[in-house]
Amino acid sequence: MHVKKGDVILTVIILLTALALFIAFLSMPSQNITAVISVDGVVKNKIVLTGLKEPITLKYKNLGYCNIVQAANGKICVESADCPTQDCVHTGWINRAGQTIICLPSHLIIKLEGSNGKNIDTVVG
Repeated sequence: MHVKKGDVILTVIILLTALALFIAFLSMPSQNITAVISVDGVVKNKIVLTGLKEPITLKYKNLGYCNIVQAANGKICVESADCPTQDCVHTGWINRAGQTIICLPSHLIIKLEGSNGKNIDTVVG
């Protein structure tokens, strides 16, 4: 099989275009980021993170565990927890719509929701 020079150039152009689109997608911020914090499936707080002036610290206790959540402008994290594995703490700061932090022992879920100014009700494909 013989590879032609034009095939290599076309492949490089396609790969560079795909890389540029991927980088553009990752750097495209949502306009409004809201953290939805639930415990045992019940929403306890909704915090609009975008434009948050002062950091917020919240404490959640459930099933004998305690989670300290820290929210700042555009991001949120579990600052400390007394659960055994500390996965929720090791997740660190999250700041993009769709990201989540989950603490299984305490049934705590932090999910980021956001919009980029476009209202999309349904995606069909």
